[in-house]
Amino acid sequence: MRYIDIDYDSLIEQRREILQYAASHCDRFSFITKLLPPYSKVYPRLEHDRALLPLRPYLIRQKFHIKKWAVMITKERHYVMQTYKLCHQSKILLLKMPNVFVLRDSSPEDICFYHRTRVWLATSTHEKFAYMCASQQDIEFLKRCHISFYG
Repeated sequence: MRYIDIDYDSLIEQRREILQYAASHCDRFSFITKLLPPYSKVYPRLEHDRALLPLRPYLIRQKFHIKKWAVMITKERHYVMQTYKLCHQSKILLLKMPNVFVLRDSSPEDICFYHRTRVWLATSTHEKFAYMCASQQDIEFLKRCHISFYG
Protein backbone atom coordinates (compact mmCIF):
# COMPACT_ATOMS: atom_id res chain seq x y z
CA MET A 1 0.00 0.00 0.00
CA ARG A 2 1.13 3.50 -0.75
CA TYR A 3 -0.43 6.95 -0.48
CA ILE A 4 -1.04 8.73 -3.75
CA ASP A 5 -2.63 12.06 -4.67
CA ILE A 6 -5.48 11.84 -7.14
CA ASP A 7 -6.05 14.45 -9.84
CA TYR A 8 -9.35 15.92 -8.70
CA ASP A 9 -10.67 16.79 -12.15
CA SER A 10 -10.14 13.15 -13.19
CA LEU A 11 -12.06 12.06 -10.11
CA ILE A 12 -14.99 14.32 -11.01
CA GLU A 13 -15.03 13.08 -14.60
CA GLN A 14 -14.85 9.40 -13.62
CA ARG A 15 -17.19 9.54 -10.60
CA ARG A 16 -19.33 6.57 -11.69
CA GLU A 17 -16.29 4.32 -12.08
CA ILE A 18 -14.82 5.41 -8.75
CA LEU A 19 -18.12 4.88 -6.91
CA GLN A 20 -18.62 1.45 -8.49
CA TYR A 21 -15.06 0.43 -7.61
CA ALA A 22 -15.30 1.81 -4.07
CA ALA A 23 -18.49 -0.17 -3.51
CA SER A 24 -16.65 -3.38 -4.35
CA HIS A 25 -13.64 -2.60 -2.12
CA CYS A 26 -14.91 -0.59 0.83
CA ASP A 27 -17.43 -1.18 3.60
CA ARG A 28 -18.23 2.40 4.71
CA PHE A 29 -18.23 5.99 3.53
CA SER A 30 -18.68 9.32 5.26
CA PHE A 31 -19.77 12.86 4.53
CA ILE A 32 -19.18 16.06 6.47
CA THR A 33 -22.08 18.39 7.22
CA LYS A 34 -22.86 21.07 9.80
CA LEU A 35 -25.12 21.14 12.83
CA LEU A 36 -27.67 23.97 12.66
CA PRO A 37 -29.18 25.91 15.56
CA PRO A 38 -30.58 25.01 17.97
CA TYR A 39 -27.51 22.81 18.45
CA SER A 40 -28.92 19.51 19.68
CA LYS A 41 -27.59 15.97 19.47
CA VAL A 42 -30.98 14.57 20.47
CA TYR A 43 -32.90 15.97 17.46
CA PRO A 44 -30.13 17.36 15.28
CA ARG A 45 -30.85 19.67 12.37
CA LEU A 46 -28.14 19.31 9.77
CA GLU A 47 -27.28 21.64 6.93
CA HIS A 48 -27.63 18.84 4.36
CA ASP A 49 -30.55 16.89 5.83
CA ARG A 50 -32.48 16.95 2.56
CA ALA A 51 -29.58 15.56 0.50
CA LEU A 52 -28.71 12.90 3.09
CA LEU A 53 -32.26 11.75 3.88
CA PRO A 54 -32.29 8.86 1.32
CA LEU A 55 -29.12 7.48 2.96
CA ARG A 56 -30.60 7.47 6.48
CA PRO A 57 -31.35 3.69 6.50
CA TYR A 58 -27.60 3.07 6.03
CA LEU A 59 -26.41 5.52 8.71
CA ILE A 60 -24.00 3.76 11.06
CA ARG A 61 -22.76 6.68 13.14
CA GLN A 62 -22.95 10.42 13.66
CA LYS A 63 -19.90 12.05 15.18
CA PHE A 64 -20.75 15.52 16.48
CA HIS A 65 -18.36 18.45 17.03
CA ILE A 66 -15.68 16.80 14.94
CA LYS A 67 -12.64 19.03 14.53
CA LYS A 68 -10.38 16.68 12.60
CA TRP A 69 -11.02 14.25 9.74
CA ALA A 70 -8.97 12.72 6.93
CA VAL A 71 -8.45 15.99 5.04
CA MET A 72 -9.15 18.77 7.55
CA ILE A 73 -8.41 20.28 10.93
CA THR A 74 -10.69 23.09 12.12
CA LYS A 75 -11.46 25.12 15.23
CA GLU A 76 -15.17 25.28 14.42
CA ARG A 77 -17.37 23.17 16.70
CA HIS A 78 -20.43 22.44 14.57
CA TYR A 79 -19.19 19.91 12.03
CA VAL A 80 -20.74 16.45 11.98
CA MET A 81 -19.33 13.34 10.35
CA GLN A 82 -22.05 11.00 9.06
CA THR A 83 -20.79 7.46 8.42
CA TYR A 84 -22.80 5.06 6.28
CA LYS A 85 -22.71 1.39 5.37
CA LEU A 86 -21.55 0.96 1.78
CA CYS A 87 -23.67 -1.71 0.12
CA HIS A 88 -25.42 -2.17 -3.21
CA GLN A 89 -28.41 -0.03 -2.19
CA SER A 90 -26.37 2.86 -0.77
CA LYS A 91 -24.13 2.77 -3.87
CA ILE A 92 -27.21 3.22 -6.06
CA LEU A 93 -28.24 6.23 -3.97
CA LEU A 94 -24.75 7.74 -4.27
CA LEU A 95 -24.90 7.32 -8.03
CA LYS A 96 -28.28 9.09 -8.12
CA MET A 97 -26.99 12.08 -6.14
CA PRO A 98 -25.40 15.03 -7.92
CA ASN A 99 -21.68 14.40 -8.35
CA VAL A 100 -20.47 13.87 -4.76
CA PHE A 101 -17.02 15.23 -5.63
CA VAL A 102 -18.35 18.63 -6.75
CA LEU A 103 -18.86 21.45 -4.23
CA ARG A 104 -22.50 22.57 -4.01
CA ASP A 105 -24.38 24.43 -1.28
CA SER A 106 -27.03 21.72 -1.23
CA SER A 107 -24.58 18.80 -0.97
CA PRO A 108 -22.51 17.45 1.92
CA GLU A 109 -18.75 17.66 1.64
CA ASP A 110 -15.56 15.65 1.81
CA ILE A 111 -16.76 12.16 1.01
CA CYS A 112 -14.35 9.50 2.27
CA PHE A 113 -14.36 5.76 1.72
CA TYR A 114 -13.07 3.24 4.25
CA HIS A 115 -11.78 -0.29 4.00
CA ARG A 116 -11.94 -1.96 7.40
CA THR A 117 -10.14 0.43 9.77
CA ARG A 118 -8.35 2.67 7.29
CA VAL A 119 -9.21 5.50 4.93
CA TRP A 120 -9.07 4.23 1.36
CA LEU A 121 -10.06 7.44 -0.49
CA ALA A 122 -10.30 10.86 1.14
CA THR A 123 -11.51 14.03 -0.55
CA SER A 124 -11.76 17.72 0.18
CA THR A 125 -14.41 19.30 -2.02
CA HIS A 126 -13.45 22.90 -1.17
CA GLU A 127 -9.80 22.41 -2.02
CA LYS A 128 -10.43 19.93 -4.87
CA PHE A 129 -7.96 17.54 -3.29
CA ALA A 130 -8.00 13.75 -2.93
CA TYR A 131 -5.65 11.03 -1.80
CA MET A 132 -5.84 7.25 -1.75
CA CYS A 133 -4.16 4.49 0.20
CA ALA A 134 -3.64 2.42 -2.94
CA SER A 135 -2.76 -1.19 -3.59
CA GLN A 136 -1.29 -2.33 -6.90
CA GLN A 137 -4.80 -3.39 -7.93
CA ASP A 138 -6.06 0.15 -7.20
CA ILE A 139 -3.23 1.64 -9.28
CA GLU A 140 -4.17 -0.60 -12.20
CA PHE A 141 -7.82 0.44 -11.87
CA LEU A 142 -6.89 4.14 -11.92
CA LYS A 143 -4.79 3.63 -15.04
CA ARG A 144 -7.58 1.72 -16.82
CA CYS A 145 -10.05 4.52 -16.04
CA HIS A 146 -7.60 7.28 -17.03
CA ILE A 147 -7.66 8.80 -13.55
CA SER A 148 -4.40 10.68 -13.09
CA PHE A 149 -2.46 10.32 -9.85
CA TYR A 150 0.89 11.34 -8.36
CA GLY A 151 3.19 9.72 -5.87
